[in-house]
Amino acid sequence: MHKKLLLVPGIILLLVVLFVLQDIFLAPPDKKFFFHNSLSLSSSTNCLDNPGLCRWLQDNRGSTQPIGNEHLTADPKETDKFITYSPLDPSQIQYIDKFRSCHGHDVFGIDYNGESEPLSAMKMYFKPIDSLLYTNDKVNVYAPFNGTVVQVDPGDTIRGRHYVIRREPFNGWYITMFHQNFSDSVIYPGAKVTAGELISHAVTTQQGHDFDIALQRFRVEDNQYNGIFNNYNFAVAFLQNLEPLFPHMTDNVLAQWENYGVYPDSTVVSRDHRLANPCYCEGEAPGTTMCMFNNANPDKVLLQK
Repeated sequence: MHKKLLLVPGIILLLVVLFVLQDIFLAPPDKKFFFHNSLSLSSSTNCLDNPGLCRWLQDNRGSTQPIGNEHLTADPKETDKFITYSPLDPSQIQYIDKFRSCHGHDVFGIDYNGESEPLSAMKMYFKPIDSLLYTNDKVNVYAPFNGTVVQVDPGDTIRGRHYVIRREPFNGWYITMFHQNFSDSVIYPGAKVTAGELISHAVTTQQGHDFDIALQRFRVEDNQYNGIFNNYNFAVAFLQNLEPLFPHMTDNVLAQWENYGVYPDSTVVSRDHRLANPCYCEGEAPGTTMCMFNNANPDKVLLQK
């Protein structure tokens, strides 16, 4: 008799457990009974439309969901001019280390056509004027074009963090800002930025007091990130398809720098010149990004004040 009395509530309890489990795992979001307010990302979630939700889920649940524009293709050319706003104020800059200079550390790899580049720094380094050294909130950095933040360095160090912006509409171009101080409300994976928007400040407190910018072009959108925010493979994505910054500025942007004696040709060391005048490593082997250069002539452009 007692066993029969216990059987009824046991069956009821089992049915409740089964209902809750199907509500969690099987019921579609709009049909959920208990958990209809739970935050979740499905394969159809577009983080461009809802970056706040995606950012929260990434920070709190380790989600890696598409940020939109997956698998698009483009035909980025060496002659493209898409930088419609200067990322820096020339009046704040003392000098520039050229593309393929022997300054900083080795970032070279493979170019857009699949050819090997000579050992050099194919990022561009910027040294602020003396009054802006030892700061992290004075050197302004602006969005150079309309774009989407596709990757953010999760670590926060004394040298700042980096982030990557994909140009929108997608045309094959990405830009990376290194050693930056920024507000998480402005820069996070999936965030949209507008050309001319103040997005961060360069950190100039350590190691030469300079900071750097890298430009890349890819034919297929997911070659770098596989369409997933923060899925940035440094060894695969960063050491290839690097391009000089200034040749891709529009004429009105270039005019700001020309007033200070900076011209596109003057900011690039040619491949032939670098092969004939190689950079030399000190420290770790080339290709590790830990090879630091110690060359007498790192190829600088001094701004005329």
